[in-house]
Amino acid sequence: GLDDSADDLVFGKGSTLGTTQAMAIDENMDVAFGPTTNVTITNDGNEDTLTLVSTDADASAGPSLMLFRNSSSPADSDRIGTITYRGKNDAAENVDYIVYDSFIVDASDGTEDAELDIRTMVGGSETTRLLFDPAETVFNEASSDIDFRVESNGSANMLFVDGGNDEVVVQRASSGATATAGSVFIVEDDDNAELSILGGSSSLLALNFGHSGDADDGIITYNTTSGSEAFGFSVGGG
Repeated sequence: GLDDSADDLVFGKGSTLGTTQAMAIDENMDVAFGPTTNVTITNDGNEDTLTLVSTDADASAGPSLMLFRNSSSPADSDRIGTITYRGKNDAAENVDYIVYDSFIVDASDGTEDAELDIRTMVGGSETTRLLFDPAETVFNEASSDIDFRVESNGSANMLFVDGGNDEVVVQRASSGATATAGSVFIVEDDDNAELSILGGSSSLLALNFGHSGDADDGIITYNTTSGSEAFGFSVGGG
């Protein structure tokens, strides 16, 4: 049915006009769908299926896309929006290949917290790749065998976190040298390799050795004070 009363143009179903609203256009030309309407836009080509255009010439943001979870009882752990990239596999099954998932962690007024979980399919399982929560930003929260690699201008492996071998490598060499078993942090290069500890002109630089109960069982120090430059070695925190 069609209801054009109250300066609104309302499309719905049923014998009574406007009883079950599907779409409404108000006097400001704002269009509203729902409250129970699902909208599907189908395109049989590769053109842009949905385009948002703003012709405003000021410096404010535009166009804007808002995902609004307008809950009457917002609560901690509520999922507030999901963006899903869905496709088919070779068995013609629907697969959610990439998912952006967002949550309210704390809904308390004045201390609101949120979480964003970015997941992708890895080996047939949906796996968290990046997690942004109120306390930290986590890569590979699911503890999968996934490496983290940072390139510099001259190195493809300037920082390399080896997910399978539980190692952190700086400047991994292309030669693929094998570190000593049990190594956690490795500095490696095909040519000269250096590790620098730098401080002020009158500083004490230290390399500490210890365990969970004592962080300074053994210490190597270097005094940078002019005229007093010296290495020091101590055992047992002395």
